[in-house]
Formats: sequence, C-alpha cells, structure tokens
Amino acid sequence: PPRLRAPHFGRRADGVEASIAGGMPGRCSDCGVICLERADDGKYYCDRCWQQWLTSTDQEKAAWESRRRQQRDLEAKAQLEAQAREKENLRQRENETKEKAYWVARELAEASIKEVVTSEAVDSDVRIPVVFWGICDVKYDPRLERRDRIKVLELGDGRASRFSHHGAVIKQRFDGTYCMDQQPLRRGVLVDNKKLTHDAFLDHGFGFLRPRQRSYPRRYSPDLAARIAKEFEASADDVVVLKLVNRARGAGVVVCPIRVLDATLKRLLQPPVGRAVQQWLEEHAPMALKEDRSRDVLAEQALHYWSNESPVFVVEESRHSLPVPLPPKEDNGHAGGENGSREVFDGT
Repeated sequence: PPRLRAPHFGRRADGVEASIAGGMPGRCSDCGVICLERADDGKYYCDRCWQQWLTSTDQEKAAWESRRRQQRDLEAKAQLEAQAREKENLRQRENETKEKAYWVARELAEASIKEVVTSEAVDSDVRIPVVFWGICDVKYDPRLERRDRIKVLELGDGRASRFSHHGAVIKQRFDGTYCMDQQPLRRGVLVDNKKLTHDAFLDHGFGFLRPRQRSYPRRYSPDLAARIAKEFEASADDVVVLKLVNRARGAGVVVCPIRVLDATLKRLLQPPVGRAVQQWLEEHAPMALKEDRSRDVLAEQALHYWSNESPVFVVEESRHSLPVPLPPKEDNGHAGGENGSREVFDGT
C-alpha cells in the first residue's frame, strides 16, 4: 500500500510542485482526474483520494486494496483478451490470404492441364526420382459449393500403404514411373498423427480442406458425450467419427451415432483394471484365434483404445463423397457382369 506521496519531479523550496514547471502529470489511479503527485507504489493520486486514504480505517484500507487488486486483475485479463483477439484476427487475415493464393494456384494448375500422362506412356527404363510419396484419403462431392467439395481426411506415407483392391493400380503406376530419391523427406511424425496433421492444415491456412476436429482426453467422463454433441452442434440423428491419433488402416476409427455416443465412449474408454484384467484375459484368451469379431466390431476397436499409448483421441465431423453405383456383377459375384445393381456406396 502507498505510504508516502511526493511530486513526480520533486518539490521546490517554496512548496510549489516542480512538475508544474515542466513535469509530466498523470491520472489519479482511483478517480482518473489529472494530478501531479504519485505515491511510493508508483501510481498517481489526487488530493481528494489521498486524503480519503490517510483518514480511512484499517478495515476500509483493506477493502480498498481488495478492490484495487480486483481492478488490476480485470485490467490484466482484458489486456490478455485483447491481445488474443488481435492475434486471432491476424491469423485469420493470414489464412484468408493463403486461401486466396491456393485458389489462384489451383485455377492456374487446372487450366494448364492438357492431357493426362499415364505410366504406359512413359519409357519403362526411366524412373523419376521423388523425395516423398504421400497419399491423401479424401472425400469428394461435386454437388457442394466449391470450397466444400474436397475434404482431406488423412495423410499417409505411400511406402507403408497396402493399395489393395481398387487402389492396387496406384502402386503399380508408381512402381512403373517413379523411384525414391536417395535422400527422401521423412514426415512420419506429421502424416502418422491425425492431430498434428489437422493442426498443420490449420496453421498453413488450409483448414477449409479439413473436416472439423477436436481432441479429448482418452478418459471417460459422464458429460463427455454431451460436450462433444454441443461442440459439434450435433443432434441425436447426426453422426461423428472417433479416431485414435496414431493408428492406421481403420484401427480405432468408429463411426458413431450421437444417440449411442455415451455408451460407445464408456465401452472404448473404460478398460478393465485390477483383477478385472486377469478375469478378462482368462475369458478371452482361449478363443483369441477363433473368436468372430464381425458380429461385434466395437469389441475389436475397444482393444485398440485400451492399448493405445496416446493420452488423447480425436472426434471429427462425418463427411461423405458423391454416392457411386456399385458396378455390375458377374454370376460368380465379381464386378464386370451384365447384371447391374441399384446399390450405391460412399465412393472416394
């Protein structure tokens, strides 16, 4: 608390404040009026407020100090909030600039495409060295607005991907056209972690290419499902996608309706503990190789969540591609026959 008060630039012998003759006045720390003297706490006080302080009781001084601390806390909080808003506005302006540059570059690239060169059109003896071979798991729906047509769900390292079924041609084309450089880029930490991937998109201004995502502690709480539904503005009829941040090939991916979200989280995030672990092992170990998990897909996913080492998991909004009709089937059930099908699937 201030104990002494003196002019900012001293006092002349005749008692007139030297600050009047050229000193810089300040504002009273209590009432805000312009004054010339300040106390040993470094703040200015006018005559009226100073006299109130001198004549006040210890209880009144304590209450005054409490109000001052609260006021300082409010001012500091307001300053931090203003800085955060300014930082967010700056980031938003930067992202808008990056997004505009993205669309300009994309339009130029689309306009420059004249023909598609396939692996068959390249000399089989020539391989193009590349420093990175990555893959994108995307959803595409041309019926939406241009900004929302493409959503990148995940990234991956092409060398670790299987490219099975319809994706086999991608691996064949790469092997026939390209080869890895002797000093390849290594981005395993970025592309193998779903949260880091999402954050990188946002940091570089490409958040519009990603579905909404939030991370949560990999720990069950009774209000977790309600919190997720609120933050994603989801109704009971909506669906969200639960994912482990560091798993691939569908491990830990659960497409979950909101209406059963709480029960699903309870099962995924509450592993057996203590004696229950041994009991669970005794019940399931004998059938580990014979158990059919196709009837209970969540049971397999629960094992991924129980054994995962990451402290968090992520939730994403569900995105869809343009529905694609299934190809005709031959008599043996394989695609390519004349008998068409009216079924559609979420093509990518």
